[in-house]
Amino acid sequence: MQEYFRLLMNFRQLPTLCNLLQLVSCDTWYRIEFARTRYGLKIFETTLTQNILYQFRLYWEQFPTTPIRMFEAIDERNNGNDIELIIQTSQGFLIAPLQAKLVYDTNQYDAMDHRNQINDLITYANGVGGVPIYLLYNYYPDITFIYNSSMCGVGFSKEQFGCSLVSANYL
Repeated sequence: MQEYFRLLMNFRQLPTLCNLLQLVSCDTWYRIEFARTRYGLKIFETTLTQNILYQFRLYWEQFPTTPIRMFEAIDERNNGNDIELIIQTSQGFLIAPLQAKLVYDTNQYDAMDHRNQINDLITYANGVGGVPIYLLYNYYPDITFIYNSSMCGVGFSKEQFGCSLVSANYL
């Protein structure tokens, strides 16, 4: 939890979008860890998604000029997404429909191949001119064998793997 409080202090001192993303990712890691290390406790993808949407809403309320917005998707069954991510750029708006997946305690994303979801997500994203992305909720108790604390000179903690983005086209 020390890493969470470090990131929380960073965010309180400098409430940037980058610091928020790091904090949300770390919070996700620890929520999954908490559920997985307590007998009988469960964690659900929908709960994590709702928590993230709420955290972004609070941030946007405080900083309404933030060029990023997140909304709960309207029709997951047909469109394949849980979240509508909209990013304002100098060239216009970028739409990224996100499908969230929680890593199981088997360290697999067993629900990754759910119905025709990936194709629905890609089709929907193409239809709105967007980028189809999977938002992965992660926790792995023994990540040390693959963990490197720096990438391209930027330091980060293992807990910041709590949320990862992967192109649906890649999958």
